[in-house]
Parts: sequence; structure tokens; C-alpha cells
Amino acid sequence: MRASLAASIILSSFMAACHSSDSHHYRITGATGGDRGKVKAILRETAAEAGFRPRRPTPYDSPVIALYGASEVDLRASMSGSDIRISLTRFEWPPSSQSDASGSFTP
Repeated sequence: MRASLAASIILSSFMAACHSSDSHHYRITGATGGDRGKVKAILRETAAEAGFRPRRPTPYDSPVIALYGASEVDLRASMSGSDIRISLTRFEWPPSSQSDASGSFTP
């Protein structure tokens, strides 16, 4: 149930994350083994729909249970104790030359 809620939050914020350079982080506290499997399946489906490919973690990554991405987007889930941490990050490098005075990127 909690895994489904996290998936809904990720999907609803995915479009917002793609319009700015930022990160969204979610945590499922007290996750069970079943929650871990649900998160892996949900992220696999989400990544497939978004066109993200599976990625291999680097030696600098924390232990991940799911890792997907595209050229400027990273979608991952990792364990932290009994919690599952999910992050969706959009980054742009080099930074766009089109930014307003506040530093946020303009379309």
C-alpha cells in the first residue's frame, strides 16, 4: 500500500521535475521485503514508460535496489536501515544559458 502511494507521488511529480533542475525524495518507513519488491516493480514500469534505461551503480553509489536514468534524469531506490529511499533527480550539464534572475531555468 505504501509502495503504491510512493509510485503515485513519483508519477505526479515526474513532469514537474522535468521542467526544472531539482530533486524529489521520498521515503517508505519500516518497509518490508514485499514493499521492496513492489518498489522495484513500480520503478521498472515507470522507467519503461518514461524511456529510462537500467543503469549500473558506480562504486560511489549507495547500495541501490533500482537504478534507472536518461541523459539528464536519475531515478533510484535504495535501502537505509528498514526504510526505502526513492529519489528522482533532473540535472542539466552544462547549465542552460537561459535562466532568469532567480537562477531557475526557463523553457
